[in-house]
Amino acid sequence: MAASSDLFELIKSLSKSEKRYFRIFASLYAREGSSRYLQLFDLIDAQSVYDEEEVRARFQRKLAARHFAEAKYYLYNAILRALHLYGADQSVDVQITTTLHQAMILYDRNLYRQSEKLVARARDQAIANERWHLAIDADMLEHRFAERDGAPPERIGELLKRIYHHDDLSRDRLEQWGAYVQTLARIRALGRPRNSRQLEEFAALLNGGPEPGRLCAASLSAAIYHLYSRAVLQQVAGDYRGAADSFRRMLPMFRDSTYWEGCEQNSILPVIANICMLSIKARDLSAFNEYYPQLLAGTERSPRSAYYEMYVNALIFKPELHLAMGEYQDALAAGEELERAMAAAEVPLGVARRAHAAMVLAAIHFGLGNYSRCIELLNAIFAMKLEGLPVHRYDMARIYQLMVHFERGDVDLLEHLLRSAHRHFVAGNTGYRSEAIVIAFIKRTLRCESRSQWAGLFRDLLDQVLLILDDPFESAFLNWLDIATWLRSKVAGIPYAQARLEQVRAAAGTGDQAATGVVVSDESGGSVRAGN
Repeated sequence: MAASSDLFELIKSLSKSEKRYFRIFASLYAREGSSRYLQLFDLIDAQSVYDEEEVRARFQRKLAARHFAEAKYYLYNAILRALHLYGADQSVDVQITTTLHQAMILYDRNLYRQSEKLVARARDQAIANERWHLAIDADMLEHRFAERDGAPPERIGELLKRIYHHDDLSRDRLEQWGAYVQTLARIRALGRPRNSRQLEEFAALLNGGPEPGRLCAASLSAAIYHLYSRAVLQQVAGDYRGAADSFRRMLPMFRDSTYWEGCEQNSILPVIANICMLSIKARDLSAFNEYYPQLLAGTERSPRSAYYEMYVNALIFKPELHLAMGEYQDALAAGEELERAMAAAEVPLGVARRAHAAMVLAAIHFGLGNYSRCIELLNAIFAMKLEGLPVHRYDMARIYQLMVHFERGDVDLLEHLLRSAHRHFVAGNTGYRSEAIVIAFIKRTLRCESRSQWAGLFRDLLDQVLLILDDPFESAFLNWLDIATWLRSKVAGIPYAQARLEQVRAAAGTGDQAATGVVVSDESGGSVRAGN
């Protein structure tokens, strides 16, 4: 095997029930001498950290040394065969494919009537579950039966028409899915739209495919992808309530569609996660309180699970909500729970999720004045750049870094960081106006001969920020870093956390929710993927 740890990683990914099933499978179906492979399985499973030399030494007492690589290769593939059978009943795709394969076996033995029955069963199941590519495979087998029986041209024409229809449905869903993933890729690569022209480019991506209604009425999965894309566009345009409503509309569609049946972790839960995220952004706490328990109840909490990341994502929302309410001590406690969950993960967490969590934790420590810890978290984000870190997350971290070092009074370091940040934003042409005015402000403060002159600069910057606070292209950045409240704290001469809490209470008292800056994410709760 190419990597010596592959077998170890595969074994460690198995649940208790899967290990039990493999032992039964190995005893019933494996070749002669399978007990040796089970012994190898047990030797590797007993290790917490893979040590191939130890496994090799202990295994070779029972088998010739030259057979060790062969044994690993055989065991690896035996586990995959067992997992294939273990999950066959849960996978619609495997069920349909298996039925079609069985139909071909019968056909090759001239048992045509039996073969046709299986093909009809597979076709009906494929259509019911919107597996259009498998429906086409069944249609083509049925066409083979018709050709064998010498069917008239009318019958052949009907079959071809059905094949073309299923191909249209498949292509329509693919185009809707393509528009969705292109939009997500654009956001990750370039960040949020910064002006109306870029927003029109996003809209063009979504309008490139067929409009819903032509075929989406016959394919719920295509309609869901189309609606998902629309929700993403609403989100990047700052219409958080509209995006949340779009995601809500998807939930009954998911429940009516069998396309994602049996894989709620890939479908319904990411939609609920998006509703929770957007509810925080829209300051709709009633919606958050309605959907957040559903999200927690549905997440997989085993640190070994491939879906553990959804649980981590759900935990990020707790400190975000406390931050929105100015409750920093509660946010700190929720952040510590989040950090424990991330440390316990036995599967890799995505870079977007890790950066999202680090940014939320950095906001907590910034508000509490724990600047050293805040800098550690920001440095962790910068280290993720080579892993494909979303550009908007990196940009925000750069500005946050300037604010933290400004609070610490790191004058010499700030001069270097300012030059570096300026080069970054100019080279990438990615800066918001708010980023530019913050950089200009810090430059001006460094030129001041005394801090007594800063009060006027803070007031000037606050006035500039308030002028663009309602700009939908600037509000996401400003709210993420809560620059307006930070500036108010400087003008008033009070701690940032105190100013944040007073701002929340004032907004609650006046009903002016728009006055409340909220530290929230630009990441969706997950990606909708096809069924099993």
